[in-house]
Amino acid sequence: MRGRGLVTLTVALLLALPAQRALAVTIDDIVIVYGENRIDGAFQCYGVSIYLEGASGITDAVVEQVDTGKKYSLTDGGGGFWGWDNHFTSLATFQNLHPTDTQYHFYFNETTPGNYEDEVIVGYALRPLTVFANITYPLHNATGVPLDPVYTWDNIEGMGWGHGKWVRQGDTKVYAVCPDTDMTKVDWQPGTLSPGTTYTIHVGILKITGHQVWELTTREGEVFDYYGLYENRDGHDFTTVDVPEPVSAALIGTAVLGFIGWRRRRMMD
Repeated sequence: MRGRGLVTLTVALLLALPAQRALAVTIDDIVIVYGENRIDGAFQCYGVSIYLEGASGITDAVVEQVDTGKKYSLTDGGGGFWGWDNHFTSLATFQNLHPTDTQYHFYFNETTPGNYEDEVIVGYALRPLTVFANITYPLHNATGVPLDPVYTWDNIEGMGWGHGKWVRQGDTKVYAVCPDTDMTKVDWQPGTLSPGTTYTIHVGILKITGHQVWELTTREGEVFDYYGLYENRDGHDFTTVDVPEPVSAALIGTAVLGFIGWRRRRMMD
């Protein structure tokens, strides 16, 4: 243990090693993100997300919040596991379930009820941010946005450790860069979007609680990086320019030519 400070970190050595190991657990990072969501600058809700990044050899993953006993089953997202508990409109309600200082107990690969192959406990200290990035382009509910736009936001230099950028179509993540530790950036051109489609852009400010990334080890020796983040995220919707389909454009062209021909015939009569 490296001392409590802002983050308490404890590696759990709780159960005897199982007689036979299943697949070896591999994890690149464990990330716990607390945060606030806004739409066009207006507060919406608090939430927490938990990620196991670069995970393999895991058939199931459960995380338990030690002080409240609340458990989450993490979902296999392909290359990682994740879970979330969002949409708290009151900070008091949020902190009731997710206290300011807490610990999370991770269990991997249950072989028999209550007997897991590997485990680790990490600690977290909630330190909210009071700043957020205003997106300056596109405007909220803008229409006719180009299909390869450059998004812009207010200067966020010095506000945190890093920032994240996401474009979503409904629940589908289309483009994302997170974390980006260059806090001087105020624009992003992620790639081409589909015409006549509504998207949501988010820009978030990230701050590491404890001011560093910790290198930890699970009970059975898997080394990984752990860090807790507080994120203040702003986002809003926009709709891309509606470009006619090629077939539609061809039909329109044919109709115009037909109209011109009809007009000529009428003038000659």
